[in-house]
Amino acid sequence: MKNFTKFAFLPALALALSSGDVSAGATASAAGCHVINGTDVMFAVNAIINESINPLSVQCEIPIDHQLGATVTFRVRMFDNSTVDGANTLCLGYVHDQDGNSVGVTPLMASGTGTFSGVVTRTATVTVSPQSNSHTYSVGCLIAGDYSGLSTVRVF
Repeated sequence: MKNFTKFAFLPALALALSSGDVSAGATASAAGCHVINGTDVMFAVNAIINESINPLSVQCEIPIDHQLGATVTFRVRMFDNSTVDGANTLCLGYVHDQDGNSVGVTPLMASGTGTFSGVVTRTATVTVSPQSNSHTYSVGCLIAGDYSGLSTVRVF
């Protein structure tokens, strides 16, 4: 059993390697997202998956301990398995100040249109001012049904 503890870092290493530009900003596994509305949820090592045919609403906090620039970019890695026309995964990136007030929201990030299904990475930016290292960052998503989900959320 002792030998397995040597490999405890592997999931974190896999996340770092799969998330792209890890030197700036912060990346969070979607497995840490909070369910807002829905019940048929599976949390995997690096994902949150909607097991229902109905949409699932989640909020994903992205902890960060330093100031970002005035232009903040959010990146979401999502997979959409729904074949229902128009049932796509939709996400917004949010920036809040230290009092919880909204200081910025990104344009909509959608997995696709129509009956799209597949794995995609979507990016959106928002300009915020004044900058502060007390800002908080999160992504809110409505995940399509049929085992669709999110794997990582990132802000930089």
